[in-house]
Amino acid sequence: MDAVLNEGFPDGARVITDNLAINGYWKGMHIYMQEGDEIARELVIYEVQCGQRAAAVTLDWQQINYGEGWENEAGEDPLEMNGAFDTGSVTCFVDNAQLELDRFWEIDGVQYAVGVITMDGGGYAYVGLIRP
Repeated sequence: MDAVLNEGFPDGARVITDNLAINGYWKGMHIYMQEGDEIARELVIYEVQCGQRAAAVTLDWQQINYGEGWENEAGEDPLEMNGAFDTGSVTCFVDNAQLELDRFWEIDGVQYAVGVITMDGGGYAYVGLIRP
């Protein structure tokens, strides 16, 4: 994830910019950061729906690890976010956070995406998505 965020797409990657190619379910990981230190990792199922301009993302919580083992989050209410789609970039908002997925690509038959969640108060989370 760091390499793509810092250096761009890997060699041989096919960049995905079409909304229909982005739509659907993704397995996700959040790496939560506070003041430059990792404070938790979270596994999430993403459902992404992009129209020509609008976007909706639903996060279905699975597990979280604060450094002492994985805790089950399945069954908690999903988080629904709405926002915009613009040529391969999804930006959605909820009360105190903004999600931006700005790099989608495919390599060797596997699709990936990366981005960031920015939260009020200075916290943020790196986002990595993969499918099938």
